Amino acid sequence: MSDDDFRLDNPMLVRWEFASEERLEKRNALYRRLTEGINAEEVLFDAVKEFAPTRVLDVGCGAGAMAERVRDELGAQVVAVDSSERMIELTRQRGVEAYVGDVQELPFGDGEFDCVFSGWVLYHVLDRERAISECARVLRPGGRFATATLADENMSDLWDFLGSPRERSCSR
Repeated sequence: MSDDDFRLDNPMLVRWEFASEERLEKRNALYRRLTEGINAEEVLFDAVKEFAPTRVLDVGCGAGAMAERVRDELGAQVVAVDSSERMIELTRQRGVEAYVGDVQELPFGDGEFDCVFSGWVLYHVLDRERAISECARVLRPGGRFATATLADENMSDLWDFLGSPRERSCSR
């Protein structure tokens, strides 16, 4: 096995990680238990809330918790997209309109949304520039794109201890 097999943007690894909710729930619970200080989930929600959107796209919705929260607390019409059929199923169970899709080729027209948000997704994408361009394309002029993602130094103490690579660049 090579280091590339474990890259966070490896499509096979992403499909495996999000084929069911168990691994996602464990990662989220661990993150919430160990994180101190600023809550990035709240920062992302506040960035959407501050804009007061009416039509929102959640890119990489996971199980749909943030999409549901934006809909319920902000009263916005929320549409969600994720590459995992299981995540879409879970999101639809929350009553959110959701579609299987790829952030690098969003199945929506130009300018359809006031706000696009994406939480912890972009490091899973092979072509981040294309993904960001697609998010910009579906935004109306003056719309807002909000994202939370991991930086290369995220959990650096853990990576140093494990001796694992932290490389997340898109270059091949």
